Amino acid sequence: MTKRNFLLLILSVLTASALMFFLYPGMRSADGKCKLCGEEIHQGMSFTVTLTDGGKMTTCCPTCGLHLQVHNPEKIASAFATDYAAGRSIEAALAYYVEGSDVHHCDPQRMMRNETGGIYTMDWHRCDPSLVAFGSREAAAVFQAQHGGRVLGLNEAKATLEAH
Repeated sequence: MTKRNFLLLILSVLTASALMFFLYPGMRSADGKCKLCGEEIHQGMSFTVTLTDGGKMTTCCPTCGLHLQVHNPEKIASAFATDYAAGRSIEAALAYYVEGSDVHHCDPQRMMRNETGGIYTMDWHRCDPSLVAFGSREAAAVFQAQHGGRVLGLNEAKATLEAH
C-alpha cells in the first residue's frame, strides 16, 4: 500500500467515525444527553444505573433506565430514579411509577425530516410510555389525580415495558 493510499484510508475512517458520532445519537457521550435515546436528561426525571463493570449511565427518564434493566438485567448492579416530587435520588426498586400521564418530557410527537426531505411525525419513541417516579405511593397518587395515568410498582412498570 502506498503512502497516499494509506493516508486516504485513514482520512476515510476518520470521516466515517465523525459522521456516525453526529448522526447516530446512541453514540454521543456528551453530558446532558441520554446515552440510550439521545434526548436531553430532564431534571426531576433522570434515572441512574450502576453497571456491573463499575460504570454509570444516566438516562433521560425512568422509561429508558428501566428499558436497560429489562433488556440487560445481567449488566445492572443498582438503579436509582429521581423522585419527581422531591427531586432526590431514590432506589428504583422502592419507587412508585405513574405510567401514561400527560407529562412527557421526551416529545414523541416531534416533526422529523427523512433522507429525501419529506416531513413526518414520529409516532413511536423509546421513552413511551411515559413513566414518572415517586418516593411514595401517596405522592404518586396526588400526581396521578392531576395528570392521569396509573400507579405501578417496579415489576409492573417493567412488565409494561416488556410488552412494548
